[in-house]
Amino acid sequence: MQHGSSRRRSPRGPGASGDRFRSGGAAAPLPVLAALLAAVATACGASAGAPCASSDDCAAGLVCRGSVCLPLVPEDGETTGPDEGEDGALPDVPPDGADDGAGDEPTDAPGDDGGAGDAADVPLPPLGALRPGEVYDPPDPTASGVLGAADESYALVLWDNGLVLWDGWDVAVSVENGRKASEPRAPEVGTPPARAAIPCLPGRFVDPAARRLPDAPFPVRRDPLPGDTTTFRVIDASGTAMIEVTARLEYIGADLEIWSDQTYSFPSPGLEVYAGFAGHFERTILPRERTLFHAEPDVDGNGRVTVLVSPTVGELGASGYVNPYDLTSSSYGNRKDMIYLNPPPRWGGAEHQIRNCAGVLAHELQHLIRAGAIGIDPAESIYLNEGMSHLAADLAGFGFDNLWFLPEFLDDYALFTVPRGIDSPRMVASSDWHQDVVLRSASYFLLRYLFDRLGGASYAPDGGVADAGGLSLLRSQFTGERFGIAAIEWAVGASRRDFLPDWLTAMLLDGRTDAGGTPLPLPPRHRFADPTFDPVTGAQHGVALNAENAYLDWGTVRLENVSPTDLRDFAGRIDAGGVALLLVRPVAPGPVVVRLDVERGADLGARWVRLR
Repeated sequence: MQHGSSRRRSPRGPGASGDRFRSGGAAAPLPVLAALLAAVATACGASAGAPCASSDDCAAGLVCRGSVCLPLVPEDGETTGPDEGEDGALPDVPPDGADDGAGDEPTDAPGDDGGAGDAADVPLPPLGALRPGEVYDPPDPTASGVLGAADESYALVLWDNGLVLWDGWDVAVSVENGRKASEPRAPEVGTPPARAAIPCLPGRFVDPAARRLPDAPFPVRRDPLPGDTTTFRVIDASGTAMIEVTARLEYIGADLEIWSDQTYSFPSPGLEVYAGFAGHFERTILPRERTLFHAEPDVDGNGRVTVLVSPTVGELGASGYVNPYDLTSSSYGNRKDMIYLNPPPRWGGAEHQIRNCAGVLAHELQHLIRAGAIGIDPAESIYLNEGMSHLAADLAGFGFDNLWFLPEFLDDYALFTVPRGIDSPRMVASSDWHQDVVLRSASYFLLRYLFDRLGGASYAPDGGVADAGGLSLLRSQFTGERFGIAAIEWAVGASRRDFLPDWLTAMLLDGRTDAGGTPLPLPPRHRFADPTFDPVTGAQHGVALNAENAYLDWGTVRLENVSPTDLRDFAGRIDAGGVALLLVRPVAPGPVVVRLDVERGADLGARWVRLR
């Protein structure tokens, strides 16, 4: 499979998603952008950084602020030039397979030395002209800059557009502020992150003969009755072998049957708990996820999802899992639509146990639906899959437990890269718990942001879900034609070069206030949609940064903005497809000059964001 960013016109027609992701300062190959800016300046007015008395003195797409022409990112709904259609949609782009240059590595133009590799001496406009919450996209990401007063702070957002998993680039950042505040730091010599171990789920088992779903449902003898017993094959605690357990039927309904492990017995939570989370699944979770994603495969033809509650799940360090081989004829599976569930916690009472199990089922059902829709494909992106399941729990009304792991990414964003977190193949997952949670969190935040940007969904008082624009993102993941970042680019109709900088900006700015406590007036592209509350479950949909988030009626969890790295602590290296959010603020009176030296070959983008 080839990864690329060739864009395709969405079949959703005018007013679709493309215009929502057009960045006012998207990076372009430097010679092309320089020529374009020169032409605009000659024809229409002063270029970026030139002095001005009013915006009339500036070239098209620039505004006069602080007596300087600045190319600020426009508010949503504004147009930036003649390349957008009358309806605001992206211009026509070639279909898949045609070469539009999007996503390709920049090529040298005549007279150009390749761009990155030498420090630039082109001064930026005074960033003090920006108001808190505003951004500036320099035409040259390595350009020097002059900041404002000592009470200001900025984030320098750097991102690499590469997709090679183990590549990385040296980026030396130096700051002069009356005295040297930072010296360029040589990159630390080390080893790349451990090649992620094969996860226990979907398992360490490879059965090439079972990569296709059966052509017809497996035969079912009859509907079981409560108290009946049967056997299931489960993954053992080592994650390397299958074992057989005997289970007893505890509950059977129209859409769900629940079995409890009798070989590895556990204290039964009782029929009240089993029937309680089964009710949530049958009335709310399953109907919603069918609408949001796709129908479940139903390979055994009985119309029900089978849940096995077993302590063997917890021995794998999981609260639940789906084994895709259950949907095949493989000996590694059970030939049923199955979800494996750890017994509910013994503390918290029945209501907590019911909601806890319902949340796990909402997460795992997306995995089951996905496995049924696309089969077992090694090219599938495991962390995009995980992020989608965390989003599924959120959208189904049972995503409250997401709040406990999201801070891992907010506190340690640098572990995320596009190749590692969005494009990672199915059989490559992190063996480190912290990195695993960071990558899950990053994937959820990105998908939630894009879902909001596309319009999201609306909920009727009876719990029904209606598409408001976001379902195209979800359903695009179930075609089996594209995976990873290519699938996302196709779904939103824009390149990652357009939406990744805006997503990172939203992670920095969402919920921020000015010195007086007033929320910053952010455009929709630089924030998350305001959270809403589910009319049926009462759970919060979405996230709010720099704010308290409701954990059902049991309290709140505060989520801060992503924590930028102090410039003096920057290690001097960005992995391919990685990001660096650098906190820059004066430490002494006088101007602040920032200079970047970027290793030749890097495909680096940069954005300045004023925080305070």
